[in-house]
Amino acid sequence: MNSGDFFYGMVVSGLPIILVLLPIILILVVIFLFRRKKVN
Repeated sequence: MNSGDFFYGMVVSGLPIILVLLPIILILVVIFLFRRKKVN
């Protein structure tokens, strides 16, 4: 198993996690900014 296959395997296994986390992080950031605006 060479480094190319290992990297490809990591990307493929990591993609679903990234796709799930990105929207959650974006929503949290939006809520955080929205709450700060409301308080001020």
